[in-house]
Amino acid sequence: MAIVPTWDDVYVNVYSYNGANPNFPLFSPQTNIYSRGTVAYIGPNVNRVSVGQLVVFKIGGVVQDQTNSWAVVPQDAVLTIFTPDVAP
Repeated sequence: MAIVPTWDDVYVNVYSYNGANPNFPLFSPQTNIYSRGTVAYIGPNVNRVSVGQLVVFKIGGVVQDQTNSWAVVPQDAVLTIFTPDVAP
């Protein structure tokens, strides 16, 4: 079974946040309003984020296959995108 986001949906692998995470050093543990994770799949109309980006987003629904689950987030619910530092 293939899972493909539609329109402007973003599927995010959600971090289970339990203590310090070097990818998100400035954020407190997950709340019931916001979560954080890595973009796994994007729908065809998504233009604000790309696969592999670290994001903070408003919590939405969940979709899953036999082994994995992802948060389903409209691209407008992505609040922050992290870009890794690039050495000069």
